[in-house]
Amino acid sequence: VDVVDISPGMLRVGANHEKAMGREGIIKFLQGDVSQPLSRRGLGLVEKSYDVVMGNWVFSFADSPAMARAIFANMAAYLKPGGRFVGARDNDPWSPALENGRYGGSCKWVKRIPGGVRYRCVLHSTPPIEFDGACLETIYSGSSEMWEQFGFRELEVVPYEDAEVVQEDPEFWQAFLERPNLAVVHAYI
Repeated sequence: VDVVDISPGMLRVGANHEKAMGREGIIKFLQGDVSQPLSRRGLGLVEKSYDVVMGNWVFSFADSPAMARAIFANMAAYLKPGGRFVGARDNDPWSPALENGRYGGSCKWVKRIPGGVRYRCVLHSTPPIEFDGACLETIYSGSSEMWEQFGFRELEVVPYEDAEVVQEDPEFWQAFLERPNLAVVHAYI
């Protein structure tokens, strides 16, 4: 398993977690910006060699079509033919589910930018974590256009209603289900 993240701090958290679990050496933690060609970084990644590429929130910082295309290019470059992308993406930046932190996060503000939005998020952890994000309408609208440009097919949003946690307490999840702020997606190349 190879993990690529732009944040040295997040890579340290992952490596420390693996060390605490006694699993050192199984996962490689590599610093890189997935909105830049990874082949130029000397990370030792082999194109067309991964069965799965997972990208949780990988699009949540793309504030231009060029940046989004660069992310898609990396995803497509490293997946084997028939390989699968799985990840979380923004779905509705104005979702009421982001208003009060009930579901673990909230937005302080959302502002329009050309082709999308920029926002300030708060993760209601201990301590709380704040960060700025951005997302393009071509991503959060659910459009398959950019996916198809890079050879992805069978783009699907995973239905939340099937999740065990939702089935256990559908009343709690009602506001989220009406207008989810995020979507878990998968697609094949």
